[in-house]
Amino acid sequence: MNLATSILHEDADLLAVNKPAGLATHRKGDLEPWGMVEFLQFWLETRDGVEPGQRTLGVHQRLDRDTSGVVVFSKSAEARRALAVQFEKHLAAKRYLLATRCKVSHPGFTADEPLDGKPARTRFVFQRTLSNGFDLWEAWPETGRTHQVRLHAAGHGLPIAGDSERGGETGEPLLLHAAGLKLSPPCRPGGRVSFEAPLPERFTAATTEERLLSAALALRRQLMDASETNVWRLLHRQADGFEPFTADVCGGALYVEDFQPDQTEAVRRKLFELLHATFPGTPVVYAGVDPGHPRQEKKLETGAMTDGVLTVRENGVLYRMDLLRPGAVGLFLDQRENRRLAMVLAKGKRLLNLFSYTCGFSVAAARAGASGSVNVDLSRPALEWGRENFRLNGLSLEGHAFYADDAMKVLPRLRRRGERFGVVVLDPPSSSRSKQTGHFSAFKDYGALVKASAPLVEEGGWLFCSCNLASWPAGDFLGVVEKAVQQTGRRMTQKNWMPQPFDFPARPGAPPYFKSVWLRME
Repeated sequence: MNLATSILHEDADLLAVNKPAGLATHRKGDLEPWGMVEFLQFWLETRDGVEPGQRTLGVHQRLDRDTSGVVVFSKSAEARRALAVQFEKHLAAKRYLLATRCKVSHPGFTADEPLDGKPARTRFVFQRTLSNGFDLWEAWPETGRTHQVRLHAAGHGLPIAGDSERGGETGEPLLLHAAGLKLSPPCRPGGRVSFEAPLPERFTAATTEERLLSAALALRRQLMDASETNVWRLLHRQADGFEPFTADVCGGALYVEDFQPDQTEAVRRKLFELLHATFPGTPVVYAGVDPGHPRQEKKLETGAMTDGVLTVRENGVLYRMDLLRPGAVGLFLDQRENRRLAMVLAKGKRLLNLFSYTCGFSVAAARAGASGSVNVDLSRPALEWGRENFRLNGLSLEGHAFYADDAMKVLPRLRRRGERFGVVVLDPPSSSRSKQTGHFSAFKDYGALVKASAPLVEEGGWLFCSCNLASWPAGDFLGVVEKAVQQTGRRMTQKNWMPQPFDFPARPGAPPYFKSVWLRME
């Protein structure tokens, strides 16, 4: 992650950013997906090399999840107080851009209808007709009511494209953008400063599909650091408007999964054409996913590849992926930010990586200076793949152990030997089967796994718990983890909930499938 490309201004007191569409200003609750402020705080902490909880930003304005544009945050207590006064008294001047299909005969007007029983006033000025037929308007809200620009625009015959609740086209990304903000510097007397965010490409794209892809791509490119990461999710099914598809950028290739392969041939062709136009010359691998048949249909759809094997870069760490092999391709992309945090927390420490698959956490930690690791997985080929990832990064295997075994069998042996670890990673599959211990179910067995693992965390170390079982509510999962830790007699002194990554957005109205938490143990 690198939010530097989204930052419009930063000093000791103020942070102004260009928020992409598809990301809320802040999360709704402690276990909900992060908003812009939480991502900024996490990025500042990792950028500055400090542990979680050391950076706090003040929130003074809120843009809807699907509205892009300028947002400011305070970085100091003095700035927080000064900005609060400006926004409460409507002294900050806001400028929005919106696009609509509807036509009106006048070039400008002022809407002053009350909203929620309170005075509200917005000035509108016609700008121009875009090449795709939308009319572009400028809006200046003089008050700060919820959804003020949307409501006033729709009330005067200009429903915003994508605002289906108020007459805008359905299936479109929202074409509303906070283009400018002018205010007084919070800790400097006199003068005004202005922040501007350019018109996003989704406003001018020709077709609905191109506008949806443009919005999805802008979200990823604004928050991703291309210099250190070239593997990420581009499209996440319905959340990005492309049900039933996911699409991943994997270095120099694209990997598309289709969750309704028997029903999507015509739509699939349009998607491939769109991807080819957006990423010309890039190979596209297609995987048809049928829940009743574990072996996926995979094929090279477009472009040229000798085989499906390629090297990708995540957080500066190299990994091998194989896009054409049956099943998983070598790296679970939704753990990217947790692997990044492991690089901070495991530096100079040993890491225990259970259900390690291809050892992604361990390789990342070793690159950052971890002193060693123990990797446990039932699959010998996966562990050999992990060794290859170590070698790919020029890392010695000395101090790193690999056990092709059942995690629940290994844990008691490690405890009897008196081993302790600075970081213990629990990232089991939702379900698996071992010849030694039978069936493992995350829903039924996670508590026992935590109880067996927590005693192995050294004083001041971290226990990482993660689960991707979509039907398990986040609060219930966290309750099981905390209860299990308490039953071991260990005390949790810090709890950091890590959300579903921004490139894996949850479908609106649906809970996120991804759950993970870091617990500091004493």
